[in-house]
Amino acid sequence: MDLREELTRQSLLLEFISECVSLQSVPDLAKLVKSRLHWICDYHTCTALLPDAHGLSLWSQDRKAGSAAEIGDDMFLSRHRAALNDAMARGAPAVAHYDDSAMFLVSLPLGSKTAVHGALCVARRAGFSQGDVRHLQHACSALGGALTRIAALAAEHKAEHAIKLAELALRAAAEDRVLLAEQMVGIVSHDLRNPLSAILMGATVMEMGEPLPAQKERVLRKVQSAARRAQRLVEELLDFTQARVGKGLALQKAEVNLDELTTSVVDELRLSFPNVEFDRPDGPLGTVCLDADRIHQMVGNLVANAVMYGAPGRPVLVKCEIRNGELTLSVCNEGEAIPEAMFAAMFDPMIRGQGQQAQRGVGLGLYIVRAIAESHHGTVDVTSSAENGTCFSVRMPVVVDLLLF
Repeated sequence: MDLREELTRQSLLLEFISECVSLQSVPDLAKLVKSRLHWICDYHTCTALLPDAHGLSLWSQDRKAGSAAEIGDDMFLSRHRAALNDAMARGAPAVAHYDDSAMFLVSLPLGSKTAVHGALCVARRAGFSQGDVRHLQHACSALGGALTRIAALAAEHKAEHAIKLAELALRAAAEDRVLLAEQMVGIVSHDLRNPLSAILMGATVMEMGEPLPAQKERVLRKVQSAARRAQRLVEELLDFTQARVGKGLALQKAEVNLDELTTSVVDELRLSFPNVEFDRPDGPLGTVCLDADRIHQMVGNLVANAVMYGAPGRPVLVKCEIRNGELTLSVCNEGEAIPEAMFAAMFDPMIRGQGQQAQRGVGLGLYIVRAIAESHHGTVDVTSSAENGTCFSVRMPVVVDLLLF
């Protein structure tokens, strides 16, 4: 072989090695061997033991007349397999010659001295020079490096898959526990309603008739207050469970005179929160279709929240207006601004602020406000600053009927 041919083969070998670096799978490696190995050393047949899902599989190719086809000679294949196994066992090239076929075989391991992943064997009748074997060794070393990298990638993907499966299993178990806990909360809350109603009814009956001594009357008032507070908590827990486990809050929509509803809501809230003020609209609001009880509950939660976290004794303003087919109910209070860190989670369940009376609730008020708004296909927005105070605004699409007045 002259110098030009040697340089050409060296160049082709470098190109072959560079292509090995980008191999991502064993099929890609086999494809490269089929299409490019003849650059390195001309041969009649080529076989390889390559790893697959079931271990090592035999791949074979006959390059007669420049074509490529599977080798069909079982005896020849058995000799190739023996040479391949020998190369893998020795971890070094092996040369064999068979007189009956006048064929020379060179088998080489694919891998490093410490980890052999497969073997490659080429055969031809002209024999192999030291240069041929050396070039094949370089090529097989590059193929072995590719197999090592492919095996590492497969192990990494397998580990990532196992981690993902474990994470999914843990997440599913956690979700099951949360669902069970929420269902238990719903069951217990539901069962508590009847005894609480009995306590309140009994306290009401005790008020009737002859006046009670002052001490007993004070105790009776505390019993009624505690029972009503427990009843509110039970209702909130039931709403929470229904929103989380079910398909949202149940609504009983009906045509409602919005002016009468808002006036009634504010008047009732003033019994508990005397500093509530109502910004009455200039004209009639009209009649809309919504769940009046849920709107009452929603505004009540927002007012209670404003009193709890707003400036003590300062007014809490309730506003109501309709513009362009959208009902806006707002509750605004003076006081310190809501911390930025609270905005992302303030509507999540069991989240409470830092007000002086925050410990009295269970952190479901704003969660239920949002659930009621969403059940009416609406949204809740909040703005807060030290200068302008805090304002929660619920916006809901409505169809207004002014002809009923």
